[in-house]
Amino acid sequence: MNDDKLFENFKGYLADQKFTYQSEADKLVDKLIQEVKDKRIGDNVVADLSRIKNQFEIKGNGELKLFRNELIKEIKFELASRYLGTETRVVEALKYDTQFQTAMDIINNPVLYNRLLKNN
Repeated sequence: MNDDKLFENFKGYLADQKFTYQSEADKLVDKLIQEVKDKRIGDNVVADLSRIKNQFEIKGNGELKLFRNELIKEIKFELASRYLGTETRVVEALKYDTQFQTAMDIINNPVLYNRLLKNN
């Protein structure tokens, strides 16, 4: 399954589960709005805070897209582990490990490998 299809399926799953996400910032703004209401500070302050909350919600809707690559990576790790075992999860994780990839590049390049050994 390609990454785009995997991500779309994940978003569909979240929608089916009626999953909602509220960031810490959203929670703080909600708490602040409630505090302003409780202390009857003013409707104009509540309106201003509500506009700020709306901006957080707009930005929050893009968080899935913002962290798309990390989510896909974690989903692949989990799927590999559940359906193919721990060993396959490790193999999948190594695909994204830059240190491992660099080490493999060095090992597969005899000239570079020998040059690095001679420098030590």
